[in-house]
Amino acid sequence: FWMGSSLGEKGRCEDEVRHRVTLTRPFWMGVFPVTQAQYLAVMGDNPSVFQPGRGGRDKVSGLDHLSLPVEMVNFHDSTSFL
Repeated sequence: FWMGSSLGEKGRCEDEVRHRVTLTRPFWMGVFPVTQAQYLAVMGDNPSVFQPGRGGRDKVSGLDHLSLPVEMVNFHDSTSFL
């Protein structure tokens, strides 16, 4: 499959170079997304945009944001979480 973003993709970061990937061995994948509360409990920080005080706060107004999936987690922090 192709991993990364094409050069013209809106919101693309510099480290999202598009390249071909072939999976050569099996891997485990979680069935449920990690919530903001779970990530916060383990890592002590919540990088999510969709929480009060961040850019997506208008979209989560009145919601329990801690039950939403965590996002904006980079590769290094995700491996530390695991």
